[in-house]
Amino acid sequence: MNLETLNAMNLKDSLRVYQDRFADAGDFTFVFVGAFKLDQIKPFIQTYLASLPETDRIEKGRFINDTPKQGEVNVEVFKGIEPKSSVQLKFYGEAEWSMENRYAMRCVVDALRIGLRETLREDKGGVYGVGISGTLTREPKERYSCRISFGCSPEKTDELIDAAMEVVRKMQQDGPDEKIIKKITEIQLREYEKGLKQNGYWTSVFAFYTKNELDFRNILNFKARIEALTPSVIQNAAKQYFSSKNRLIAKLSPEKKPQ
Repeated sequence: MNLETLNAMNLKDSLRVYQDRFADAGDFTFVFVGAFKLDQIKPFIQTYLASLPETDRIEKGRFINDTPKQGEVNVEVFKGIEPKSSVQLKFYGEAEWSMENRYAMRCVVDALRIGLRETLREDKGGVYGVGISGTLTREPKERYSCRISFGCSPEKTDELIDAAMEVVRKMQQDGPDEKIIKKITEIQLREYEKGLKQNGYWTSVFAFYTKNELDFRNILNFKARIEALTPSVIQNAAKQYFSSKNRLIAKLSPEKKPQ
């Protein structure tokens, strides 16, 4: 987003797009979660959902060829005067989408989060905060993207990038120790058991399983998957999803003052 894009926006065009998208509710899926009975909610569905417009148009997503640049990419931008640098390390590529692979990615992200915080924040003491995330997409193309980000003092940027990459390499070579496995499983079990009691959890899970045509019964099998987690699952995921084959190192540093 920039001023040029903002100035080009037109409220009439935005309204037209909105009206076009919601002119056909024929392929919408509605998820309701809460303390209600089917016979109580049925009249509302008949009144407010069955009356929504439908045009029978058939749509599908399309691939717009937005594949990231392949190989190792390094970008450095000098902008701003605040004495702070921001770093983004991104790893990406093609990968098979499956529930097993999604869970393996989640676990390696959790494991690396522990290692990165211990190394960058406690040992090196040079970051203002470190984040890590990973996604495995199914459409329009099966691929993955993982990100490590942190803010730091400009003079420590390269040192901390090397330290972060060393945490990744160690996970790829040795895998996690039992202490990390125990911590991950405890956190995931606690979040899962808490989620089972919350409407928001069931809403998101039902929507996800419906979209991906998955068996609802597997929702209740997630505890067994957590308890079956092994170090090799995380080690293999680290090798696959944090490979340096396709990697972006982006640095935002303060502008250099003229001599």
